[in-house]
Amino acid sequence: MKRTSVWLALGMVLMGASAGFGQTPFGYPMHPAMPRAPYPPGYPYAMPPYAPLPPGAPLPPGAPSAPGWPGASVPPGMPYVVAPMPTYSGPGPMRDAGEPYLVQPDGPRSNGSRLPGGSEPKKKLTERIADFVNDPRDAEPYALYEGRRYPAEAKNDNTQIWVQASYIHWWVRRDNSPALVTTGDPANPLAGRLDQPDTVVLLGNNTKVSPDELSGIHATVGMWLDQERLQSLEVTGFWLGKANRGYSFEGDANGIPPFGQPVVSPDGQERVLLFSAPNILSGRLDVHAGLDFHGLELNFARNLLRLDSCSVDTIVGARYMYLNDFLTMNQNFTVLPAAGNVRFAGNPQPPGTNFVLADSFNMTNRFYGGTIGARVNVTHGRLIATAVAKLSLGATAHVAVIDGTTSVGANTATGGSLAQASNIGRFTNSDFSVVPEFSITLGYYLTPRVRMMVGYNFIDWSRTWRAASQVDRVLDARQAPSTDPFIPGFVGTRPSFAASRTDFWAQGISIGLELKY
Repeated sequence: MKRTSVWLALGMVLMGASAGFGQTPFGYPMHPAMPRAPYPPGYPYAMPPYAPLPPGAPLPPGAPSAPGWPGASVPPGMPYVVAPMPTYSGPGPMRDAGEPYLVQPDGPRSNGSRLPGGSEPKKKLTERIADFVNDPRDAEPYALYEGRRYPAEAKNDNTQIWVQASYIHWWVRRDNSPALVTTGDPANPLAGRLDQPDTVVLLGNNTKVSPDELSGIHATVGMWLDQERLQSLEVTGFWLGKANRGYSFEGDANGIPPFGQPVVSPDGQERVLLFSAPNILSGRLDVHAGLDFHGLELNFARNLLRLDSCSVDTIVGARYMYLNDFLTMNQNFTVLPAAGNVRFAGNPQPPGTNFVLADSFNMTNRFYGGTIGARVNVTHGRLIATAVAKLSLGATAHVAVIDGTTSVGANTATGGSLAQASNIGRFTNSDFSVVPEFSITLGYYLTPRVRMMVGYNFIDWSRTWRAASQVDRVLDARQAPSTDPFIPGFVGTRPSFAASRTDFWAQGISIGLELKY
């Protein structure tokens, strides 16, 4: 509960940030566009081809006087009086007309024209922010809307759509389970019971059962929604290939060493269901655990701040995630000649009889929710670093399917070892879940349209159903077909389905490319 409250508090902070679409991060409202002349042809950005003059400055020769203000100086309260800008020529780095720079030439220019002196003078980022905090009216009029800066030698970036594709390798939280397989001293007739000093747990308890590493792909398709490139729409998703982990435990033809599945009787006494026992049973147990995890998002991004080498965006959208976690346990053993009373559904079985017990625990989780977040981009030359923090709030729909059977030849009875009539069935429920996500990506522009990326991602999903967590080790043997006290038609209360909830997280690295066109 404490963990959920922390994420909710973080969500309220992000909601406050996303609510400021009309404000800067410093609490000031965005300064409206200043009066300007019509845009000349050939300028894709809304930059006036005039230079601002401060109040009291003399007007240049030929400049019109302000209406109602005699004299040849700038009137008070009108810091943006027009004056023609000079025409630039000469050597310098490549600049494109699509980028909103401090200066503009007098007439239309084509891509590849050059500006004087290598580049126009620019203030440091800290100086720009200080100017805006002190008085936003005196800030440079392009400070909030300046486009992305690329290296001086880069060509015009007039792209509208971008596609990202990455290979991802993630580590996920493995589920904890009770003790599933034990062994012990062959000379001990109670070998495998957890109350015996010689018993060793081979699977479960501190041993993780489910997979913990998965690989897959992460992809994003985005597009700008306006010419100023302040708003964008993005579809992003990931898919991790289904991972499986298997374990096998088998005794020899004489049932050595002993293997079993430890259980607890309803009165609290330790018991064990043997599938390999010296001179009694010869068999094996196969355990398989699997995981399937993927997600999809639709997000709208709105730019809040755009400076020389830094931009801040807010994100709102919708998220879907899917997690399937399953665990199966299959026993296969044969009755040996020296065995005593081995029964199936209450009937004694002769030596050579083959038993097949199958248990299955399958959990499916689906998350549906809304997302808020923020993204920060910092550029330096061809390098770009991106940090994204998102918080999704919504509902997780759970579906659990548990099944168990015991078969002897053509005869099959309900109930295996840990899946019995008391917990077999299909169960559904839903919970409120919180899904925070954080990622950081480092990129390098190979060309103006191709970027190489490496990154790290962390995502957490609260209140999920995991397969191994639903295994109940308490067994009323009167409903187990392979045990001696079996009573036909009896349904006990244990094992039961507890609907245990746990947090699921995934984290990992990625490497990929971005293409823009």
